[in-house]
Amino acid sequence: KQKTAYEILSGLVGSEMCIRDSLEMDSSEEKMFVKLQKMKESDAREFAKKQQQEIDKKNRQKAKEKKGKGTNEELESSPLITPTKEPIKETKPAHKPEETSKSRKAGKGMKLVSKAARKESKSEKSTPETKTGAPQFVEEEKQVKVNPLVESINITIDEKIFATITKEGDIKKFEVKGKVYLFVNDESKSNAEVHLGVNKIAGVPIKTHPELNKSLWNSKQIIAPKQGAAGFPVSVKLETLQYSYFTTNQNDIPFIVTVWSAKEEKLSVITVEIEYNTNNTIFPTVDNIKILIPLATSKQPQISKIEHSEVNYLDKENKFEWLIEKIDASHPTASLEMKTTCEADSMFPFEVKLSSPYSIIGAQVLKVQTADTKQPITHSEKTVLSCENYQIVLDHQTNLF
Repeated sequence: KQKTAYEILSGLVGSEMCIRDSLEMDSSEEKMFVKLQKMKESDAREFAKKQQQEIDKKNRQKAKEKKGKGTNEELESSPLITPTKEPIKETKPAHKPEETSKSRKAGKGMKLVSKAARKESKSEKSTPETKTGAPQFVEEEKQVKVNPLVESINITIDEKIFATITKEGDIKKFEVKGKVYLFVNDESKSNAEVHLGVNKIAGVPIKTHPELNKSLWNSKQIIAPKQGAAGFPVSVKLETLQYSYFTTNQNDIPFIVTVWSAKEEKLSVITVEIEYNTNNTIFPTVDNIKILIPLATSKQPQISKIEHSEVNYLDKENKFEWLIEKIDASHPTASLEMKTTCEADSMFPFEVKLSSPYSIIGAQVLKVQTADTKQPITHSEKTVLSCENYQIVLDHQTNLF
């Protein structure tokens, strides 16, 4: 019996659906199987990871106990030798002799030895390799780290002015205190001599530190440790010299500040002038002068004239900052004129600051050398003259800062 086209088509469709259902069932079962397999593998990896962590923990504990035991044994057998991680490149592998009871007794303490003895000991250690061919480690000598970019010794000559002077130029107080500091960066250069040049001024005694060689300073102006001393301390700012200069003579101060006042309608015209004191023989020049002038009014004064100087207004402090670069015989004067509603006397006291590379005793470093071999030592020198407390006041005013 021949099948119709409809029957044939129906049969084919039915077969395709059966095949597709079968494949879908196989695919679902396969996915479930794969998922179960991955879960089992994940559980197995987690278990193995925990096991490995436990093993590692036990191994570390054993290694720590073994290391502690080994360290104690090494300390008992060789208290003077500290093995390093790498053999010293400069020396040959050294043979470690067998330890005897005598050598153990001799190794109970450290001893200071001379350079010759250290060299001899070094040569004894620099022997051929042992029978096993492995190099033996020897103790490294302690070396002081030195920065090659920094001078071995720094010398600072620091002078500070303490002064109270009236606006007419009368001196209530004028004193200069000086100190010479030494800073050693290189321990191998600590036993040094600093040759200093100074101008001896009447009434300016120079005191030396108790640990210095006083006779050497008094005779030759050399800063050096006492005889028999190991040298200057390292990395310490050492105050080696002290001196002070005191005067009440107006001819000895570096400059005179004068204030002039006039009236213009309702305003005060105030002129401040600074003059180099040509009579003084102590200060040939003064640099970087700064004079702070208080303003007794909330309204900023008007600057009407300024010569050989600059001025800044300090808003927070309500002050004028008057800047004079230099005062000397070649630059003898500078002036500042302002118009304000306040009176001149209400603006006092003035505060003076300065920073000048100058010393009143003309202190300068001539040379620095080692005390024993007289070899030159690299050094730096810094000289600073500044103001610690310098005021210009009214006659009835005293130190207000």
